[in-house]
Amino acid sequence: MSPILKVSILLYSALLLIALPALAAPESAEPTDVERQVFNYMGHGDATVLRLWPEGSDRNKSSNGQAESGKLTDKLRITNLEKPSLLVYPPPAGGPRLDAAVIHCPGGGYRYLAMANPKQFVEWMHQLGVTVAVLKYHTPRSENDPKHLVPLADGQRALRVLRHHAKALGLSPDKIGIAGSSAGGHLAFNACLHHDNPTYEAIDEIDKLSCRPAYGMLFYPAYLGKDRNTIEGHPSLEWDRLQQDGTPPIFMTINGDDRSFVSGNLAAMSLMSKSKVPAELHLWTQGGHSGCFDKYPLAEFARPAARFLVRQEMLPKKLLKTSDDWLDPVVAKLRKKTDPAKADAPHPPKGLPDGELSAIDREIWKAAGQSLAVYGLWPGDGKRADDPFQAEAETLRAAKNSGIAIASDVTAPTMTFFPADKPNGRGVLVFPGGGYGILAWEHEGVKVAQWLNEQGIHAFLVKYRTPRRKGLDKHAVALQDAHRAIRLVRSQAEAFGVSPDNIGVLGFSAGGHLAALTSTVQEKPSYQAIDEIDKASPLPDFNILIYPAYTADKAGQVDPMLLQEKKASPTFIATAADDRFTLEQYHFVESRLKTKTPLAFHVYETGGHGKGILPGPHAFSQWPRECARWLEDLKND
Repeated sequence: MSPILKVSILLYSALLLIALPALAAPESAEPTDVERQVFNYMGHGDATVLRLWPEGSDRNKSSNGQAESGKLTDKLRITNLEKPSLLVYPPPAGGPRLDAAVIHCPGGGYRYLAMANPKQFVEWMHQLGVTVAVLKYHTPRSENDPKHLVPLADGQRALRVLRHHAKALGLSPDKIGIAGSSAGGHLAFNACLHHDNPTYEAIDEIDKLSCRPAYGMLFYPAYLGKDRNTIEGHPSLEWDRLQQDGTPPIFMTINGDDRSFVSGNLAAMSLMSKSKVPAELHLWTQGGHSGCFDKYPLAEFARPAARFLVRQEMLPKKLLKTSDDWLDPVVAKLRKKTDPAKADAPHPPKGLPDGELSAIDREIWKAAGQSLAVYGLWPGDGKRADDPFQAEAETLRAAKNSGIAIASDVTAPTMTFFPADKPNGRGVLVFPGGGYGILAWEHEGVKVAQWLNEQGIHAFLVKYRTPRRKGLDKHAVALQDAHRAIRLVRSQAEAFGVSPDNIGVLGFSAGGHLAALTSTVQEKPSYQAIDEIDKASPLPDFNILIYPAYTADKAGQVDPMLLQEKKASPTFIATAADDRFTLEQYHFVESRLKTKTPLAFHVYETGGHGKGILPGPHAFSQWPRECARWLEDLKND
């Protein structure tokens, strides 16, 4: 096409657009007194009011026959809802304005609607150019509506009404999601679950439109679980409706100490994982129930949530920075502030002479780009006399499919010390994965140790014994090595420049299982004490488990060696929803939460298994950022 023709087409198109009449925005219904209260409370000006049901419909009446009312203390609550509606808030002039929208369902236990969360949610969404339509749905709940079908009907109708007016509002009908908090999160989930199952008889042309949301965003959703002690979905929800290609992608966030509802969230994620529904869960250490951008670390949900919206093609990637820039000062006001910890440079004890280093030890040096101190874990020749396995030499190779560096046939375990340039007095022992058969020593070892150094943490890469020994538990000799390594670091803490009560473990896959074992008080020691080193405690002060394997069986029974009655040390877990070991992790996480273990659990939508710390396009590649923040908070605590 010639440049002249291109210009001609562009000019013609511009003139045509000028000649076309502008789409008229939908006429706003006359607000009720309570809706005017909402306008004043929200602080975003008057919203466009879209009534859900036609004039004269019985669905415009309150569920209990009482008059609609609002109660304002420091926060606004409204109840006895009449005339269900959408209060549509477009982004303000001067900022980004996308063709995407989200319906927000306030929480309130289906008794009232709490407007604090919508107020904060609208502010964040407007930074990203997204229109927010706050749903005023029927409350309080009706005793003869155990499945909450009345508010669900409001939710389904709301999606259709907004879709009907989408073009007039400058929106794409295919870019309308649904969000909700607490009971509103339950409603949003129900809307995703029943997108193809109408809960009311069609009344007009609007009901010919789809009520499938583009995605669901759930904040500590309530009533998803059978009870607070088991990972089972509530029987009132039709879980068999979950479909890999039908159910919209779902993002969930909750606090670990929200004991009333955390089990239900784990149950929902477990069932979605089984059905291969695209989903993501971020469970924070503390904060109880409720909140949005007024609680930390809950407010951090916005970072993975924005990335989730990018993957659903609701946001352009360039707006991720806009979201982070808006969130940073919000979090700074909530987060504890402390001066960065400093520690003296280490004066580590002398390691093994070069002539006693194995092939793997030398490859670790090579990958690290420097000579490092290496320590044998056991005295003498570094081997244990009770080890039934003997090999002439360690083996090194690249994995067939992935090409990652792996090693095996380890009989003389060692520990390589990676000192941090700017130490903060912390130490972390790193256990690579490999199914207790091999060691993925580079992308789950060396690179991880280097990343820890960037956080000011001294790292200790443990080359534990592999493969599994015949006649012994799969982890038997590896656990002996792990316990010995922790004791070695703690007994020499001053020389290594670490605090003896600030020593953690980090493991991947089987190494994650190994790290979890070290944090669990065992009925009997993994080996008999042999010297002064073994007087030190083998329990870590914090744990980082990355896609841990073998935490429970297929029936959901947690590994007995990982069960304990008392709370364990603070724990961070990251995995991907499409990792084959994730289903069992929900049960392990629940068992730890029952002991009130401070725990963060991040299930990323994509990533599979075995990615280590390597960057990539998958959602799981964000775990190091979240882990670094968790480590920083742990230091402040």
